[in-house]
Amino acid sequence: LRDLVWAVAAFSLGHLTAMATALWLGLLDPPWWDVLIGLTVALSAWRARGAAPRSAWQGAWPAAAYGLVHGLGFGGGLQALTVGVDHLIWPLAAFGLGLDLAQVLWVTLAWLVWRRLDRTRWQHRAAWTLFTAGLLAAAWALAG
Repeated sequence: LRDLVWAVAAFSLGHLTAMATALWLGLLDPPWWDVLIGLTVALSAWRARGAAPRSAWQGAWPAAAYGLVHGLGFGGGLQALTVGVDHLIWPLAAFGLGLDLAQVLWVTLAWLVWRRLDRTRWQHRAAWTLFTAGLLAAAWALAG
């Protein structure tokens, strides 16, 4: 659980950093960000099929990188919602922290359920399902 918490914290740090950067620099939300987000989901699931990271750092750095990609995608969307707002710190804090709090709750719930499952059978099924979903999301974004 400790390593999972480190990975979630790293994702959140990357996510909030990228969202703030997108807002303050006025980066738009290009359609290919959705492709990258789908690919990071697929890559994350692919990595989950193998052995667990040997250290918290090995799980945290990819999570931070994925957070940067996801944050840039959300940052562009949040920018559209904050047009005309003078101070962006409050919308960023409310959106980012609310999103990350929800993420921590879902990850904790998933971890509790995951501990109860037969890992050898369900872990591979879940990883392949998420891998496929990530690729489909990327393909959907490319088509749209």
